[in-house]
Amino acid sequence: MNRLLKVGLGLIVGTICGGVVGATMLAVPTYFEEGCTILGCAKDWVIVGLYLGLVLGGIPGAIIGLTVSAAAFNKTKSVIVGAAIGSIIAIVLFLMGAAGDGVVTAWAILSVPAGAFIGLITSTCVGIFRAPARAK
Repeated sequence: MNRLLKVGLGLIVGTICGGVVGATMLAVPTYFEEGCTILGCAKDWVIVGLYLGLVLGGIPGAIIGLTVSAAAFNKTKSVIVGAAIGSIIAIVLFLMGAAGDGVVTAWAILSVPAGAFIGLITSTCVGIFRAPARAK
């Protein structure tokens, strides 16, 4: 039962961290964008960017959280797992043509340290519930 609680906690923490990172990465550039089109001004789309970021960041965050907590990785391995998943996201964005847009290129590059950060936070939160080492 304790293991199941750790995995659930890792899943929740990873999802929340990924959602916050994703929402930040999508909403902040939209907020600072100037100009208007036929669909309205860019600042009017910030809420949509927040919601999309929550979903698009929460899914990889959940994968990182589930992997880190189910395998009971230490902090170093958790950072590596998070960076690896962030690298996969960066590769996918570049294969989809991100190199032509400066903001999407920045998202792709920032997804690697963001994934590592999510892995570190998840490992730290799950590590709190690990049994303390016995003194000899």
